[in-house]
Amino acid sequence: MKDLIIRNLKNLPGKKTKRKIVVFYVDDYGSVRIKDKSAYNNLKSAGIPMDETRFSQYDTLADKEDFHKLFDVLTSVKDSQGNHACFTPLAIAANPDFEKIEASGFKEYYREPFTRTLQRYGPAYDGVYDLWKQGIDENIFYPAYHGTEHINVKRFMDALQGGIKSVHLAFKHESVAIPHFPEEMEIKQPTTTFFIEASEENKKLAEDVKFGTKLFEGLFGFRSKQFTPGAGIYSPALEPILAECGIKYIHVQRYFSYPLGKAYSEKNFYIMERKILKVKNILFAIVSLNLKAKMIIELPTNA
Repeated sequence: MKDLIIRNLKNLPGKKTKRKIVVFYVDDYGSVRIKDKSAYNNLKSAGIPMDETRFSQYDTLADKEDFHKLFDVLTSVKDSQGNHACFTPLAIAANPDFEKIEASGFKEYYREPFTRTLQRYGPAYDGVYDLWKQGIDENIFYPAYHGTEHINVKRFMDALQGGIKSVHLAFKHESVAIPHFPEEMEIKQPTTTFFIEASEENKKLAEDVKFGTKLFEGLFGFRSKQFTPGAGIYSPALEPILAECGIKYIHVQRYFSYPLGKAYSEKNFYIMERKILKVKNILFAIVSLNLKAKMIIELPTNA
C-alpha cells in the first residue's frame, strides 16, 4: 500500500487527462542477449550463474511463434474507436557481428542489422522481419528507437581485448552481457549503451546515433520520434544530434544521473518542465510496464 501511494503521489505533477489510456512500452526488441536455449545450457554448465537475472534466463530474440501469439492477443481486443491494442517495442537496430569482430583479432567492433541476425538464427525466425512490417502496417506493433545496439561497445571491446573469460565464453555462443564467473571482477553496466567515462566518447556515440537512426528508418520505413536510451542513461551532449536525427521525445526515469565523463554526473529530477537547447519543453508522465514513473522529454524541432 505504501509503494502504491508513493507511486501515485510522484505522478501528481504530471500531465493529466480524463482519457483512459494504457501504454505498452516493451524494451529490447531486436537485441541479442542469449542466443538460444543451447547457449544458455552451455554457459550454465560452464559455471556461469545464468539464473542470476531474468535477462540471462529469458532474454533472446522473439521468433515467429512469439509474434503470432502476441498478435493474436493484441487483435483480440479493441478500444472505443475500434482500434486494436498496440505495442511500442523499443527497438534495437543492430547487434554485434561476432564473426567479423573475431576475424579482426578482437581489435575492431563490427555490427550487423538485426534482420541479418534473424536470417542466421534458423527456421524459427523465417519471416519474422515480415511480421514486424505487418505489425506496423496494422498499427499493432509500432517501434521506437532504443539504440543502435544494446551493449556498451567500449566496455564490450575492452573486456574482449582484456581476455575476460566469461565475456569470451559468451562471445563463443553469440551472447552478451551475461553474469560473470564468481572469481572474476564484474563488468559494470555492460548494457548501458550511452554511458561514458570521458566526454570525448560522445563523438563516437553521436556517429552511432546517426547510423542507428538511419538504419532504423531504412528497416521500418519511418523516422522514430521517440528515443529511449538503453538502460535509461545518456549524456545531454547527444541531444542536438538526436534532434537532428528526428527525435522529438526522450523517455527517461523521473530521477536519474546524466554521465558527464571522468566520474562526474549531473542528477536531475523532472516535475513539470525543463529547458533543452534553451527551449522550454513540457514533460509528460506515461505508464510503464514495470510500474515505475517515467517521463518523456520533448526536444525542440528547430535544433
